[in-house]
Amino acid sequence: MGTVDLRNKILAIINTSDERFLRMVSALHTSYKEEVSTDDEVVAYTAKGEALTQAKIVENNKEALQSIEEGHFKSHNEIRQKYAIK
Repeated sequence: MGTVDLRNKILAIINTSDERFLRMVSALHTSYKEEVSTDDEVVAYTAKGEALTQAKIVENNKEALQSIEEGHFKSHNEIRQKYAIK
């Protein structure tokens, strides 16, 4: 049985099931998602092709916020002058 056939079969089961069964399916799905979603899972890539995990993205964002709070940023006008955008 292929993926499409299996999905159709599951949809047919769900469409004819009672609330108790649907709650069990929902709990199973939640449990499965928690197991497969880890901080080590690659969720994105940089423009250079480097893998980024959710934990790394959070870390990068915290570092960026700290840098901004310390005053390490350029104003809009500074960027326009640097790249000669008029």
